[in-house]
Amino acid sequence: MQSKCIDDTWVLRFDPGEEIMHELTAFCAEQGIATAELRGIGAARRIRAGLFNTTSREYVDKTFEGEFEITSLLGNITRKEGGIFAHVHISFANEQLQLFGGHLFECEISATCEIVLRPLAASIERTGKASIGLHTIDLD
Repeated sequence: MQSKCIDDTWVLRFDPGEEIMHELTAFCAEQGIATAELRGIGAARRIRAGLFNTTSREYVDKTFEGEFEITSLLGNITRKEGGIFAHVHISFANEQLQLFGGHLFECEISATCEIVLRPLAASIERTGKASIGLHTIDLD
């Protein structure tokens, strides 16, 4: 992954074979970025995405392999249980231009991925919310 800081905003480029979630989390930890918003586009060969089932209170995920165009990455960086947590959603299209999407768990790049990461001044923590079974951002 290559990075460049422009006016307090980071531009990140991921190359073939790199896995976004691992690299992004490591980058934020190295740079001391505890809270940020992000957006991106690119191309991937392997994506594991899913959704949170509110009845079972578990994530259901599916792995996609092939050629995919990442039409949108949207998310945020916060702190969870003392560490960096990247909460990212993805939409992506296959070769027939069918669109899929969900909560992003893993994404291996096939060509490139470009992410704009804008750090925020405050640190936002996630705390467990038993009523829904998720860690949500704590705004109290």
